[in-house]
Amino acid sequence: MIKYNTQNEIRLLKMAIGNIQDFGDHFVAYNTEFLGTSTNDNFIINGKNTKDAESLDEICFGYDMYDQLQLLDLYVTSAGTKFASTEIMMGVYGYWLVTIPQKKKDNSKLLS
Repeated sequence: MIKYNTQNEIRLLKMAIGNIQDFGDHFVAYNTEFLGTSTNDNFIINGKNTKDAESLDEICFGYDMYDQLQLLDLYVTSAGTKFASTEIMMGVYGYWLVTIPQKKKDNSKLLS
C-alpha cells in the first residue's frame, strides 16, 4: 500500500515547476514501471545500455521500490525505448520503464 507523504509531494511539484520554468522541460503523464537501481548510468533496459541515451527534456512522476513518489527525467535509448531515471539517494540512481498507452480507435465513423 502506498504511503502518501504530502510534504514530499509538494516539494516534488515545486521542483517540477522549477524545471519547467528554468530548463524548459515539459511535464508528460507516462505510465512507469520501476526496474531497479544502479550506482552509475550503465543500466540495461530491453537489452540496450542507457549510458548513451538522449534526454527528451521531459519530466514525469513514478514510484520507487519503497512506494515513494519520485520526480523523473525522461530519456530514449538508441533503440527507441523510453525510460526514466533519477538519483534516489546520494550516488544511487533508479530506473523506470516508460510505456505509452495505445491510442484508442475512433469508432465514431463506424456509427454513421
